[in-house]
Amino acid sequence: MVFKNFQEKVGNILNKGKGCLLRVKGFFLPVFQKASHFIRDRSRPLAKKVLAKTKEVKVKRFLKGREALGLDIGTSSIKVARLMKTRRGVRLLNFWEKEIPREGKGEAGDEVIARTIAELLSQIHPAPLQKIISSLPASSSVIKRLSLPFKGPRRIRQVIRYEMEPYLPFSLEEAIIDFYIIDDRLPDRTLVLAFAINKRVVERRLKILDKAGLRPEVVDLDSTSLFNIYALKEEKETVALINLGASQTIIDIISEGKLFFSRSISKAGDDVSQALAERFEVNFKEAKKLKREGLDEEKLKAIEPVLDEIKKEIEYTFSSFLAFYPDKKIERILLTGGSARLPGIVEYFQKNLSIETSLFNPFFKLPPAKPFYFRLKEIFLPSLKEISHALDSATLETTLSLLPQVMGIAMRGGARTRIAFDFIREEKPLIKRLEEARPLLKPVAILLISILLLGLVDFYIHLHLGNKRCERLKEEIRLVFKKTFPEVTNIVHPLTQMKDGLEKREEDLALSPREFSSLSILRELSSLTPQDLGITMEDLSIDWGETRIRGRTSVPDFSLVDRFKKALEGSDYFSEVKVSDARLNREGRSVEFRMTVKHRKE
Repeated sequence: MVFKNFQEKVGNILNKGKGCLLRVKGFFLPVFQKASHFIRDRSRPLAKKVLAKTKEVKVKRFLKGREALGLDIGTSSIKVARLMKTRRGVRLLNFWEKEIPREGKGEAGDEVIARTIAELLSQIHPAPLQKIISSLPASSSVIKRLSLPFKGPRRIRQVIRYEMEPYLPFSLEEAIIDFYIIDDRLPDRTLVLAFAINKRVVERRLKILDKAGLRPEVVDLDSTSLFNIYALKEEKETVALINLGASQTIIDIISEGKLFFSRSISKAGDDVSQALAERFEVNFKEAKKLKREGLDEEKLKAIEPVLDEIKKEIEYTFSSFLAFYPDKKIERILLTGGSARLPGIVEYFQKNLSIETSLFNPFFKLPPAKPFYFRLKEIFLPSLKEISHALDSATLETTLSLLPQVMGIAMRGGARTRIAFDFIREEKPLIKRLEEARPLLKPVAILLISILLLGLVDFYIHLHLGNKRCERLKEEIRLVFKKTFPEVTNIVHPLTQMKDGLEKREEDLALSPREFSSLSILRELSSLTPQDLGITMEDLSIDWGETRIRGRTSVPDFSLVDRFKKALEGSDYFSEVKVSDARLNREGRSVEFRMTVKHRKE
């Protein structure tokens, strides 16, 4: 039994040694050598190029930040805001506005708009060489709230076109559709806000910008730009953000930091000017001046029907929102847009809608102390907390209602936003997309190289540890070989020699069972041990000169050890039997002993 266990142990060591050697010599070592040579040959010129490029990096520009121009093409004026994305947040550098010359209500011609944009940009110093972001009017879009019976942006994008088809006043082939996920926490459905734009509207806007000598990086939507600028506040209240423009009024309802509802109505500031022109029998341009001078009782009486229509549309929008979300309540109204500068307009809506109303100020104050997580979050979603000295307090006071939308447009060029629509994404060629992705190539390459280096280091460590383990296994094999075959002095291939020696020993034992071999000694010990003696041999070590036994008795009786000793002394195999240790175990239930048996010489 002992010999069989010994043979199994040696066999396991042989198998481990063979497997380890095959893995190292057959696969790992050649692969590592080829990889190390390849990296050595390639890394040197690559390192030189990286160092050369690093010297060319403009550190000042990196520390200064990224600039972007937001271009808001309204019905009555062109607004431009220059924003800078820095490590501390988003900074408004400057703001410009130029009125579009027009004779009456409605949009001016494309040539007039393009000429006005070109004239305004020519006044901007320094020249606008950075990103230019524009937007489309919300009135030209179809907005629909959808409840889809599945989850995942990828699946939504696959079916959103067909879900929107019944609501489009134009063909599906002419539509550019994008969406915003309102809520995906529901168990069996996802609420989305879908936006559809006719390709002709996008093409017309691009032609206008092309005539002005511009090529925009992104074309967003007015309503989502307002939401992006408000979302920086990270407030949980339900707010109605109303943009009173010249030809449209945009109503965004925001709750818990998400855009739940968006609608555009055609009644706006031009209708107010038209009402004044009809009442006082003046032209449209003079009526606009009357509107800006302030509202007395006569003017208020003239424009009250228009304001009432706008109020009814707002009330209808609020009712539709509350029908979908009866557990919510609109807590505040924030006004913005050119017509929000109309004196008394804030008080009018607060009185007639019975909801707290104020102008939307994008330059809100932030809490002075924030946990690390929120400070880290500002790196990706920075807050508006800086204003350039180029904007004095008087300019800010007169243009405050115009800033939110154009700032929200410009944010798409430098900061991460909650909604990132781009309605010219399909128009951009592949080369343009590659140019946009070029700033990401360097960090991605660094990341891939880091992963490769870490993988090679891990591979080398495992290879080194494998070599060490193989060396230990080979040393164990040599020790076992020397202990098993002490007569062999020339050890060349211990595995093969050990296997041949064991086979020869087995043959010798089969031919000469009475010779002094391990098997014959085991047989002699088994025959000399009385079955009724109660002796258990726990460990047995057989050398060429002696056998060492460690055992115990079944009962606490020292005489059993003496009887076992006398039995062994009567054998022809053994010349001397010596008990080196005999004592009771800790429980006192048996006698533990050690015995050395000298082999008789032939």
